[in-house]
Amino acid sequence: MNIGWLCTASGFAATMICISLMRPVAIRWGLVDRPGGRKHHRIEVPLVGGTALFAALAGCWAMLQISWPAWMPVYLLAAGVLVAVGMLDDRYDLNPVARLILEAACTMAVVLYGQLALNDLGDLFGAGSIHTHAFAVAFTLFAVLGVTNAINMFDGANGLAGGTSLISALGFSVAASAVGAAGAHNALLLLAGALGGFLIFNYRLRQFNSPLVFLGDAGALFLGFTLALAAVFLSQRPGLHLPPIVAVWIGGMPLLEIARIVVRRLVNGANPLQADRTHVHHCLLGLGIPERWVVAAVWLCQAMLTTVAIVSWLSGCSEARLFYGFVLLFLVYSLAVEWACRAASRRVLSQPQGSG
Repeated sequence: MNIGWLCTASGFAATMICISLMRPVAIRWGLVDRPGGRKHHRIEVPLVGGTALFAALAGCWAMLQISWPAWMPVYLLAAGVLVAVGMLDDRYDLNPVARLILEAACTMAVVLYGQLALNDLGDLFGAGSIHTHAFAVAFTLFAVLGVTNAINMFDGANGLAGGTSLISALGFSVAASAVGAAGAHNALLLLAGALGGFLIFNYRLRQFNSPLVFLGDAGALFLGFTLALAAVFLSQRPGLHLPPIVAVWIGGMPLLEIARIVVRRLVNGANPLQADRTHVHHCLLGLGIPERWVVAAVWLCQAMLTTVAIVSWLSGCSEARLFYGFVLLFLVYSLAVEWACRAASRRVLSQPQGSG
């Protein structure tokens, strides 16, 4: 069997096995998301999707013995710490500042040991490459933490974060193949396969079926951390590499959403880290669109962004055009989601109040 297909199939099967084994343990330990309040599920849902993903991937990486750079053991250790932190956060609601400090420590360990700093941001303005020089490590820390928490913030509907991450993983795997990074290509296919196995338990085709497992903070942090480091590795490797702006396009919807949310909150004088109900999925659900169709629509947008990025890059489109195109896309996206949020608010206000 081709090694790529073997990685995909192994990740898929291993994740399904790990989830099946971990679900009853999570229920016994109380590591579940309980229904109530604004939550739509009707049963206690185990929060072990991310833990199962990490366990499956770590096991498959060891057994398949894919070619890895020297920093991979440090990455696995850091990712394991993040998964543990996420599990504790799922169970006990950790202080967000303390969690952010631990995320930063894990990121710095991999960045410094693997020398993965974002030194070159590419030719964004058509006037030559932009280099970060002395700010490379700080900028890399900011970027990795941003992507890591973007996935976490985006995890608000069944299959939303898992599906978009799967599409990003496939996009990065194509890019890795194009630049000759065979090890990264196979690793990303392994991740994509694992996410496919997770979605079998998480994305429900029928509107009123409850998911069998959630990704949890552990899974969201792990996915964001992994995809961010994959982007840094592919965009900063010597010789043929992935332009950083293409990596941003492949990051897609979660990056657009976190940028929109932060800008919106700053403009309104709110704390950028303060949770609210203005995420894109909240607005679309507020319009009365079923959750499964909201998720499918976001997946389609993610697939379009990833496809446009890869096709444009391989066709020789300049990095400056891709940068300006992304800025324009961000503006259009922000206006469209803002309109949807206001329409959803008007819809709620126009509905008759219950008599109690």
